[in-house]
Amino acid sequence: MKLKSASAIANAETPLQYAEPSYATILAHTQASLNSKGLLKIEQRCYLSNGVKTDQPWVRPQIKFAPGLSSEDEMLAVAQTMHQRFLIHTRHQVPDECFV
Repeated sequence: MKLKSASAIANAETPLQYAEPSYATILAHTQASLNSKGLLKIEQRCYLSNGVKTDQPWVRPQIKFAPGLSSEDEMLAVAQTMHQRFLIHTRHQVPDECFV
């Protein structure tokens, strides 16, 4: 039995501020998709971007699963809430001296 590919629900990327070194932008990224088992998969990463996205040392990538909800609107609301929480988490993890 062949499984269907994941269905995209949300893809959000928010610039936080400029950071040292080289005045790169700190980006928080959340991607949500519904997998073939009906679970909402939320992947979150933080990047430094100075034209090219590169990993940064402060915030570890996160993958979370939640039961799929009855509507895409509800799943989108969950993804948006989790993105907002990830923004707060990211701001707390990046050292203050990195913000310009």
